[in-house]
Amino acid sequence: MSPSPYTLVYRARGRDASPNERRVIVEPGLLENFHGGALQGAFIGALAGSITSAIATQGGPFAGAGVARVFADLKRAPRVQRVGLWDIGARVARLPAIIERLNASQPKITLFHVHAPVPAGLVRSAPDMIAWLEGFQKYRISKADREEIQDNFLVQDFYAHADRVRRELGLDYLIGISGLMLAGEEDRQPYWNYFATGSDRTLMVSAYNLATYAQKANRPYEAAVAGIAVSILLATLNPKIEYHPDTRGCLFDFNAERASIVKALRDPHIDHDCLRALFPAYRESAIALLDALREYDPAEPRVENA
Repeated sequence: MSPSPYTLVYRARGRDASPNERRVIVEPGLLENFHGGALQGAFIGALAGSITSAIATQGGPFAGAGVARVFADLKRAPRVQRVGLWDIGARVARLPAIIERLNASQPKITLFHVHAPVPAGLVRSAPDMIAWLEGFQKYRISKADREEIQDNFLVQDFYAHADRVRRELGLDYLIGISGLMLAGEEDRQPYWNYFATGSDRTLMVSAYNLATYAQKANRPYEAAVAGIAVSILLATLNPKIEYHPDTRGCLFDFNAERASIVKALRDPHIDHDCLRALFPAYRESAIALLDALREYDPAEPRVENA
């Protein structure tokens, strides 16, 4: 099985391109039909570096097919959002497979599997998380709060580093996928146990206990993770969308009781009011993404590069 072309490997700014990477950038025919300054520079360099391993294993023809396929996706609409999914401890083994299905389902969003090193100390220890929560002196901390906060990831620690990775990869949005629940601060008040949250163009998804919920819903783990990522991305792209009290599995249910997400995993949909709140440009794509999540079967062979 050839590697997915929807892969971006992060390299710190300043590292020179390897000979193979330079060859991809200037390979005859790869870029000759491509126009659009927004996709040049950082994104082109990141894409070239990312397929170096493909050149080593599959040769130049695969590199050409992979780049052509990505460019074709990015030209399907006047403005295509480039969105990275970065696994920072959730261990979503089949993430590339669900990315390809979602990309094939609609033209407005192209997802990429981001490979980047996770900085040491990004995940705080349990005592550090308790100390963070105790720092909000006006908030009364119960024994249950102390126990729950230990299984949370502090999102503010992620945002600054992630935004640098996003910019240097030439992405519009970057979504981190954590194996922990999500905690943070908003309006000087703490929150925790969230499934998803974000700040500007850097977003986060929690896969905590999600494999168990996916099993109860009889859905693949990667589809469950991708569903939450689609939810927070659409909410960010459509400011009128607000997470609301649980209905019957709407993509934008708040899921304060985390197990309630099983309904949305089993049969994801968007309530009528939420669908109307989406910008018209995203409505068809949102429905197509949900159809792809609902119909995704990991047993089906993935689409290989032609």
